[in-house]
Amino acid sequence: MREVLPDLLWIGNAIEARNVSQVLQLGVQAVVDVAIEEKPAVFPRDIAYCRIPLADGAGNRAEFLRMAVGLLGQLIASKCRTLICCGAGMSRSPALGAVAIARLRGETPEKVLLEIAEQGPHDVSPIFWSELCRAVAELE
Repeated sequence: MREVLPDLLWIGNAIEARNVSQVLQLGVQAVVDVAIEEKPAVFPRDIAYCRIPLADGAGNRAEFLRMAVGLLGQLIASKCRTLICCGAGMSRSPALGAVAIARLRGETPEKVLLEIAEQGPHDVSPIFWSELCRAVAELE
């Protein structure tokens, strides 16, 4: 897992997210799981767990993309320590995190995605990114 916003937002993969003791050691209070290909994780009842099944490519429901971005934005804005995870932690998670952070800061998603990409490994699917940006643009 890597910290994207200090003491606030982490990006992880499905294996890391299912390491409950590690998640708890970080003080994570909410987990947003977008890995459609993985089974849902099981967390203690005091951890908020939201699973929004998204594929790393085309065909995602626009309302699910908007829901994921909106939820992340609300969690970040409320200072809730959050982990977002997908299969490998290199495409959907950084993309969704970038869009949510960009909306809060009033910056472009591309700028924030570049900041996140500088912090560690990434492999954002261009198809997913395009679909995500198009879905979020409909909110404005």
